[in-house]
Amino acid sequence: MPTLKNTTDQPVTATTGHTIPANGELSVSPATLARISAEPFIARHMRAETLTVTYDEPEPKGLTRADVAKMNRAELLDAILAHYPDDVTEDDFKDITVEDKDGEDGLRTIAARLMFADV
Repeated sequence: MPTLKNTTDQPVTATTGHTIPANGELSVSPATLARISAEPFIARHMRAETLTVTYDEPEPKGLTRADVAKMNRAELLDAILAHYPDDVTEDDFKDITVEDKDGEDGLRTIAARLMFADV
C-alpha cells in the first residue's frame, strides 16, 4: 500500500478529502494515489519533493522445490553451505555433480533435503 509523506510544517489536503498531517504520513490505496497525484496542487508538492510516495516492499517469497530445480551449481552450493558450519567449504563438494549420478546424491538433491527437511 502506498504511503504519502508530507515534509512541510502544514497539513496538505487533497480535493478527495484526504489530509496528510504536517510532517506526517498517510497510507492510501493505489487508486486513491492516482487520483490525488493528478491534482495540480498535490503534483506541485510532489515535484518540489515536499510530498513523497513510498511503497511497502512485498514480503519475500520463500524458496520452493521448483526454485531449487532452476538453481545453478554456485547457487546450490550457497544454499547447502548455509546449512553447514563454517569449516565446511565448497571444496568438500567439488566431486559431487549437480544431478544424481550412479546412485550418489547430487547437489540438487542435497540442497532439497536440507532446505525442505527431507532427511
